[in-house]
Amino acid sequence: MAEESNTKPRGCFSRLFSSFLFLVALGLATALYFAAQPQDLSDVKGYGGIATTPPRDLSQALHNAVDRGYDLRLSEEDMNRWLAATLAMKQDGVLGASVKLEGVAIRLEQDVAEVVMVRSAFGRPFTVSMFLRIEQTESSDGVSTALHRDGGAYMDSFPKLKKGGRFGKLVVPQGLLLLVMPSFSGLKDQFKDEISNGLEKMARVRIEEGNLVLDPRGSASPEMINPF
Repeated sequence: MAEESNTKPRGCFSRLFSSFLFLVALGLATALYFAAQPQDLSDVKGYGGIATTPPRDLSQALHNAVDRGYDLRLSEEDMNRWLAATLAMKQDGVLGASVKLEGVAIRLEQDVAEVVMVRSAFGRPFTVSMFLRIEQTESSDGVSTALHRDGGAYMDSFPKLKKGGRFGKLVVPQGLLLLVMPSFSGLKDQFKDEISNGLEKMARVRIEEGNLVLDPRGSASPEMINPF
C-alpha cells in the first residue's frame, strides 16, 4: 500500500509537467506562426500602388519649415510616397543575395508611429516593425524631445513591459528589437538631414492619426534623446 501511495503523487506531477511542456510548445508554435505571417499594410496610406504624380519633396519641405520658421503637417501618404521614391533598396550581410528589401512603410496612429520594413527571403515575404513614441518636456532651457523605441505598455498592470514592434503579425517586447536594430540603424543613416530637421530642430513634434505635426517656433533643447 505504501508503495502505491508514493507512486500516485509522482504520476500526478509527471502529468502536470507534461501538460505544462505541451502548453509551452503550443504557445511557441503559435507565436512562430504569427511571426512568419507578414502584416497587412493595405491600411497604410501611400504605400504600394502606382503613383500618377511626383511625391512631395519632404526633404525640401522640412528645410524650408526650419529655415523660414513655420509649422508643417506631413501626412502618412506624403511620407510613404516620398520613401518609396528615395529609399535605397539594399540588403547587406551574408544573406544579401537571398534577402531583398522590398520597401518601408510608416503607419501613423495617435501618439505612436510604426516603421515597417518589408523584405522577401527566398521568394517569401516577411515584415518586421518598430514602434516609435515621442515625449516632450519643457524647462527653462527649452523643449526637450525624447524619441522612445516603444509603443507603450502591453497592459496597464505591467507598465514596464513595453510593446517594441512586430515580427510579422506578432507584437513583441521591446527587448527583442535588439535582433533587428542594425537594419533600422542603417535605415536611419540614409536620412540624417531629414531626421535633424524633422526632430532635432523642431520645438514641437506631435504624432496624430495619419499625420506628423511639426513646429520649429520656440526654443528647442540642443540635445535630443535618441534610442538608435
